[in-house]
Amino acid sequence: MDISIWRAAMGVDGTDRRPTGEPAMADAARGWQNDLDARLEDLVGIEAGVWSRLLTWADPAIARDSDRLEVAQRLHQLEVHGLRVAPW
Repeated sequence: MDISIWRAAMGVDGTDRRPTGEPAMADAARGWQNDLDARLEDLVGIEAGVWSRLLTWADPAIARDSDRLEVAQRLHQLEVHGLRVAPW
C-alpha cells in the first residue's frame, strides 16, 4: 500500500515499471524512496535480494539505480528457468 501511496503522491506514470518511479531529487523524498525500495527488496524474496546485493557489490553506483530491483528479479528468473547467469 505504501508504494501505491508513493506513486500517487509523486505522480508516477502508470506505465513506469520501476516500483517507485524516477529517482527523487529532494533529499527528504529520496530518503523515503530509498526506504520504500529497501522494504520492497526484502519482500521480493531472498533470491532476488541476493542478486540486488551482488549487483550493488559489483558496482556501488547500482545502489542508486531505480531499476536495480527489476534487474535482480529478471536475473533470478533466468536462473529459475535453467540459464546459469552467475559465474560460480
